[in-house]
Amino acid sequence: MVTPRNTDEDVYTGAGPWPVRAVRRLEGATGLDGVVRLLGPAATALAGSRRLGPLLRGDWMGHAVHPVAVMAPLGLFGSATVVDVVGGDGSESVARTLTLAGLLTLSPAVLTGLTEWAATEPRESRVGVVHAATNTLAASLFLASYLARRRHHGVGVGLGVVGNLVAGVGGHLGGHLAAVRHVDSRHPSFDEEDRPRV
Repeated sequence: MVTPRNTDEDVYTGAGPWPVRAVRRLEGATGLDGVVRLLGPAATALAGSRRLGPLLRGDWMGHAVHPVAVMAPLGLFGSATVVDVVGGDGSESVARTLTLAGLLTLSPAVLTGLTEWAATEPRESRVGVVHAATNTLAASLFLASYLARRRHHGVGVGLGVVGNLVAGVGGHLGGHLAAVRHVDSRHPSFDEEDRPRV
């Protein structure tokens, strides 16, 4: 049964379906803390930048930009795979162009994600590190797919499919951070609206 709100229990009982158990184990994986400490200063500096911080957090639009920023690369990579499956005249060139476009739109997703991650607590930070690592692997697969497509199109297609599957795992972890742990920036006025009226 899915509850609409997280109970934020600190003690993990081992209950729930396997995706829940897997993410809860990641949250408690203190072995990831070294990576968290390594990346922390860069994320803090980016989030604290007077010029870039408000832009990347989404202060100007009232909530986090990261969910919007990831739509472009994910949509483009997914579209490339759809074109590969459908086929037809010129499909190889179109799929390669879509893959390149996806690679070129990754930077905003990375920077906005790092900015959001800067304000996380230890358990969220650990999941965030794995989220980033998974998406880095996916991006590497899409880059390899792009490079392979000109001479070995079939290999490029396969790499793109695997890249989308890996990105799906990264998306699951990102969804956990946003929907369960509420890692997101939002304008203070939304907090005021959530307060019970007397």
